Amino acid sequence: MALIRKIVGLTGGIGTLILAYSCSSKGSTNPPPTYTISKVSGDSQVGSAGAAVGANLVVLVKDQNNAAASGITVNWSAATGGGSVTTACSQTDAGGHAVMGRTLGPAAGFQTTTATVSGATGSPITFTSISQIQGAFAIAAGTGTGQSDTVLSTLASPFQATVTDHTGAPVAGVIVTFAATLGGGQLSQSADTSDGSGHVTSSLTLPATAGAQTVQASVTGLTGSPVSFNATATAGHAATMTKGTGDTQSAFRTTTLPNPHTVVVKDAHGNAVPGFTIHWVVGTGGGSMSDSVPVSNASGIASSLRTLGDSGGPQTDTARAALTGSPVTFTSTATVPPATAGVTVGPGTSYSVASVTIAVGGTVTWTWAAGSLSHSVQFLTGPSPLPANSTIMSSGTFMATFTKAGTYTYDCAVHGTAMQGTVIVL
Repeated sequence: MALIRKIVGLTGGIGTLILAYSCSSKGSTNPPPTYTISKVSGDSQVGSAGAAVGANLVVLVKDQNNAAASGITVNWSAATGGGSVTTACSQTDAGGHAVMGRTLGPAAGFQTTTATVSGATGSPITFTSISQIQGAFAIAAGTGTGQSDTVLSTLASPFQATVTDHTGAPVAGVIVTFAATLGGGQLSQSADTSDGSGHVTSSLTLPATAGAQTVQASVTGLTGSPVSFNATATAGHAATMTKGTGDTQSAFRTTTLPNPHTVVVKDAHGNAVPGFTIHWVVGTGGGSMSDSVPVSNASGIASSLRTLGDSGGPQTDTARAALTGSPVTFTSTATVPPATAGVTVGPGTSYSVASVTIAVGGTVTWTWAAGSLSHSVQFLTGPSPLPANSTIMSSGTFMATFTKAGTYTYDCAVHGTAMQGTVIVL
């Protein structure tokens, strides 16, 4: 009974050894022989993605005497492109041949399979298979990209793509899907079947909104898919004009307002229209516009800067065009500068405030701060004749009256450019 248990235990061990050996090389107690592996058949087959190739892949293994080597384990792998091999390994037969089935991956393209015998000359062997979808290998963009037209127009030329096999020959009967992926619009057909030249087409009618458009043609899994076509929808004819920015500003008379007056030009669908000319005229109050015929920019905005006339109170200017919403009138307020202004001198090396504005005939009074350094008011530029300069002093006041409009600059005779000021007379 003990002898039987020993035999059973030995048999179980052998079974385990056989399972572990199933994908290993043939063992030997002698010095290991050398082998050569070579490709026999099955290379460069063309098949359908996701399906098995028509013929098995076959390799030949020989020993160092150039004799067929039987019982040698060959390891197989679906190296690139996905898919699978039938089993991970196979044994060579009496003729030294090992065979393997190959199922292609889901995409079109070149897919490889390797056959390996560890240490063998020529190992690994690589087989290349060509996977195709609906008989096609690749899709490429043809004509039609880069077109431009106004909103709601149908582009002059359809978008065309071409499907080919792995040799570059056109393939008929392939169903290609078209989709507008950016900008909207309406395609003449969402799918087309390739003709004898491998061509598929679809035309695009642009949407009501101006801007960039993109259409894609695709066959899932084909090399190059999806291919993209670009187009541009431009604004239609100018239809409306509305007031933009810059209304109801205020500034001293005869000065230029800080911000331009703007109008916005759009088409009937609300798209900004560039390149449209607006006619701008001054109304009440006099003055001038920087541009009497401004042209709308890419955002549909036309603008002009208003310089006010010499009278105080409301002043107007008007933008006109043959558009709905025209004319557009802007109202500004011209203020009269004060007759007097005051500037503090010191106590350090500064005038506070550094710039004042007064009316023609107005007076500026400089007052030295308590504890001030010695300073003066020395006029440098302005309408001739310049006012008289002050003396250098550390306290008291100095006054000057300005009878001519213009800008007067001054500094300190002691500190020069380190201490400067401006009087603007309007």
